[in-house]
Amino acid sequence: MKHTFYFGIIFVFFANSCSSTSHQPIFKNVAKELPKQTPKIIFGGHDETPASFPGGSDAMQNFIYSNLRYPQTDSLAGKQGSVWVQFTVSSTGKLSDFEIRRSLTPDCDAEALRIVKSMPNWTPGFQYGKPVDIIYLLPIRFGTQPQEK
Repeated sequence: MKHTFYFGIIFVFFANSCSSTSHQPIFKNVAKELPKQTPKIIFGGHDETPASFPGGSDAMQNFIYSNLRYPQTDSLAGKQGSVWVQFTVSSTGKLSDFEIRRSLTPDCDAEALRIVKSMPNWTPGFQYGKPVDIIYLLPIRFGTQPQEK
């Protein structure tokens, strides 16, 4: 009985102290201060259509290799490999946010960026029937060119 009484007193004291404290969020204005951004999607789910180059992947390969200028210093030095360029395809199809994710040489990196930045607008990606921003990672190969089909 004595333990129940003490437990009851402690419970009442604790309940009163909790109800008297203010439960206001500490970060009230955070949502107002953050800029509104469209989330960028990395594909892998269902009900999605990826962004695409006009004419498809074969047209993109033709565009890349017909416009690619292999830097002479790297060609003579026998440098071969891929430069991986990351960019965003916006919900309108415009390309932006270009970034080298895997470098080969400074000259090859600059050429890969030049090629990707010169691409026409893409067909945007869709998720649940709405166009969305898509992050795309594209390798640009330097060295032996692919065989013509």
